Amino acid sequence: MRIEDVKTLTDLDIFLSNQCGVPYSSHGKKTPDGTTYANRRAIVRLFIETHIADAKRQKIKPRITIKMIADMLERLDRKYVLKTDQISRSLGSFYRRGELERYSSNSRRVSIDGTIYRSIRQAAERKQKPIRTVTNRIESRNPDFQGWKYTDG
Repeated sequence: MRIEDVKTLTDLDIFLSNQCGVPYSSHGKKTPDGTTYANRRAIVRLFIETHIADAKRQKIKPRITIKMIADMLERLDRKYVLKTDQISRSLGSFYRRGELERYSSNSRRVSIDGTIYRSIRQAAERKQKPIRTVTNRIESRNPDFQGWKYTDG
């Protein structure tokens, strides 16, 4: 499968499985299944673009974190250095164009009475409450705050 043929997450999984373990010395050569070696930059860009396209098809906001990209690179088994700053640079152009929102790998989505916020900080800002108050209400057993909860993680 060629990089240009990847249109869906299923295609991406197939492409990545074909790239697993392919050494740099294969650059410019075809693998046994006919796949051409793809470099790190091309693979990361493809990963991001495919996830964005999938999110658009589902009519949801794409959520791609540095951890997701690092995990994908690690699965490739190419001994890539997984430095956060290098991965972050790959996301930069997508942030600048507004195709992705910035997420901390530590953040947890929060739902407050049906409204979803990407983090406790964002919920606190929108509700004009201290972060600690939002956290306390999420963890509270008080029925007044049963609509305050984490939505993932």
